[in-house]
Amino acid sequence: MTRLSSACAPRRRQARSRVLIFFLVPAPASLAFPRRMRLTKALEYERTYDARCKKVRGPLIMFGAANGLAYPRLGLAIGRKVGNAVVRNRVKRMLREAFRHLQHDLPRAKEGFYDLVVSARVHNAASKDEYIEWMRSGAEAIHKECSKRSPPEDGPRNV
Repeated sequence: MTRLSSACAPRRRQARSRVLIFFLVPAPASLAFPRRMRLTKALEYERTYDARCKKVRGPLIMFGAANGLAYPRLGLAIGRKVGNAVVRNRVKRMLREAFRHLQHDLPRAKEGFYDLVVSARVHNAASKDEYIEWMRSGAEAIHKECSKRSPPEDGPRNV
């Protein structure tokens, strides 16, 4: 009878001890971008444009309006001047990614969050970090402008 070499012999599994340690760590915030966080209807875009809170950061033109919801929403309006379909889709992908990373850090309005409509001017390709910074500073500027415009809830109004 021939003996098998140790290389061909079946290996035995060594018993491993498993130690499970549970920490009380808050669940990470979801970075999903579901449909409810998008502006999908023309009336939602019109309402955001009619609020007249507009800020320009880099190549981005951002419009904002308080939405009264427990989450921010994003609408994109990227025109043909930005480039061909490949370029426009890349810009939209980068803007959605920037919003996805910023959604939990965006400023809150008195009555919920903001609806943001982002349009873009013609520009050279930018990195994700640049889009994140432009969107962050634009959202903060919109928050400052819109909060100034809203009348105080309590106290007399001067008419």
